[in-house]
Amino acid sequence: MVAKRNIVRLALAFFAIFICLRLAYDSIRDTWLERFILDDLTVKTSSVLINLVSSGTPVRAEGHSLVGQVSRLNVALGCEGTESILLLVAAILAFPTTLQNKFFGAVVGSAILYALNQIRIVGLFFVVQDRPQWFNALHGYLAPSAIILVTAVYFLIWTSRIQSIPRDSAHAR
Repeated sequence: MVAKRNIVRLALAFFAIFICLRLAYDSIRDTWLERFILDDLTVKTSSVLINLVSSGTPVRAEGHSLVGQVSRLNVALGCEGTESILLLVAAILAFPTTLQNKFFGAVVGSAILYALNQIRIVGLFFVVQDRPQWFNALHGYLAPSAIILVTAVYFLIWTSRIQSIPRDSAHAR
């Protein structure tokens, strides 16, 4: 019975934290911070990565878009990977462990998801350019599923390697 209460408590904490994080993120729409996240951290970084790995025509960042000579990829809000990061951070913050463990888990996990999302965007640009018929399947199914899988696996590995603080002993102090 105690384990079921802890699971429910953990799930409710996760949900509440995620909603708060999501509302905070939604509040930055149409601000310099949104443009920084989408245009600078996501699109400009992707253009640099594409130019590093490609010997073809240079790709440039134009606002929310990656522009090549024959192709253009628009990176919409939501495609910058923040939602998966917010889900992971909410799960980590809800988990009963030390603040140090939470901080480390959130920073490392966010960095992994950011890097994975950059790889996804770079890959999607090349798909748009070379195999546009594959775009819908990769963008809509394969890439999001891979990010969800990596998020879940990271969380499971993180929880198995850190020391949890039992709820009952935390309340007894």
